[in-house]
Amino acid sequence: MALCIGLAMMTKISTALIAPAMAVMMLYRAWIDRKQWMVYVKQFACFGLIAFPLGLWHSVYNFVKYEVPLGYAAFLGEDSAQYIGQHDKWARFFDFDRAFEFLAVRLDYIHDFADYNIPVTLIKFATFGESSYYDSSLLTNILGTGIFWADAALFVFMAAALVFWCFRKDGRGIQKTFLLTGAAVSLYSYLKFCIKYTHVCTMNVRYIMGAFYIGCLVIGGALTAIQEMTSKKGAAAGRAGAVGVKAVTVVSVVYGAAVITLLAGMEVLLP
Repeated sequence: MALCIGLAMMTKISTALIAPAMAVMMLYRAWIDRKQWMVYVKQFACFGLIAFPLGLWHSVYNFVKYEVPLGYAAFLGEDSAQYIGQHDKWARFFDFDRAFEFLAVRLDYIHDFADYNIPVTLIKFATFGESSYYDSSLLTNILGTGIFWADAALFVFMAAALVFWCFRKDGRGIQKTFLLTGAAVSLYSYLKFCIKYTHVCTMNVRYIMGAFYIGCLVIGGALTAIQEMTSKKGAAAGRAGAVGVKAVTVVSVVYGAAVITLLAGMEVLLP
């Protein structure tokens, strides 16, 4: 685990965002076996001796040699075409004016408008990246529009699954605590980044992928829990639960086929 975290941090320092969730797991285990606390002190020390030098040596080197602060991110400035700092925090979350008139991300004010609503722009980045290819033909428009709204539904489904699964008593409390902590830290870091660096590019989905992956795990946990619940209520309910899970699988396959078709079209048609 120390090697994984250390090498990951050496690649991208933000991997450290998983550290609080891991710390919860490690401290929980140490508390359960607190009579053998010295064993865990040794393990934690070994973890630190491996993970921290591997993960931080390059950041420390840049700080010592070039005075680059740890975790430094360049600020593009208010003269950037991507600057959206004129919109207040309320608008960044709840103002949907013109947000859906074009489903791809509008990165700058060159074309009169730049996206500033965080939830909507997140879905746009998750669906199309920085491409506007979806609007290049009728077929790609239909596929792209469908994928966009499917992604929007997926994010809502993730939130609902998180509430349902994580607060359901089933003896998996520590696993849920780990996932909740990881998702919360990832979400907090993303929102803080968006508010601090007021440019369109900071809303990219790549800055919240930790929470996204955890959301996928939670959906799996929620579907399994639903199937377990319905199976205990009789054969008919069990069959209904199984059908529901299969329906989600079919929707996932159709969604994947649409994405592959859109990507294949981009490869063939774009220069």
